[in-house]
Amino acid sequence: MNYDISKLPLDLILNILSIIILFVILRLLLYKPAKKILDERKERIRKEKEDADAALKDAGDLKAKYEEKLTDAKRAASAEADRIIADAEKRAETIVSEAENRASTVLSLAESKINAERLAAKKSMERDTVALAVNIAEKILERHINDSDTINMACRLFESADMADIKNSNTKTELNGLTDTK
Repeated sequence: MNYDISKLPLDLILNILSIIILFVILRLLLYKPAKKILDERKERIRKEKEDADAALKDAGDLKAKYEEKLTDAKRAASAEADRIIADAEKRAETIVSEAENRASTVLSLAESKINAERLAAKKSMERDTVALAVNIAEKILERHINDSDTINMACRLFESADMADIKNSNTKTELNGLTDTK
């Protein structure tokens, strides 16, 4: 298969030669710069995607840190609130305890004062009663009543009034003091 090039038409050869030259020129002038632009664009898109992925990852990390800090803050606030409530309850218990102690002290002081006043009033009434009885007896008998008569009369008077404690020696001593004041 030998082809003779001389038999080929010159136009065909020129057309083939011009297509090859055009291909080489287009490849050098258009294809390589276009491929370079497309490769650069592809690389830029890849970098932007990586940057976006990194930014998204950073945002996710920041969100996780924020949520962790928020959870820690809520936990700390809850613990602080619990501590404050516990302190307030302890303080309230202390205040109530102090108030109860003061009230108990005031009540016991009032009770002792009332008992002392009651005893003083009772002794005063006993003295007044004995003195009045002695005065009445002296006026009825028209004579002076001595100390032993006064004591006996007072004992009988208070026994009849269900005041048996007049028999004790302290009351007899007080009656002796009454007879001295006449």
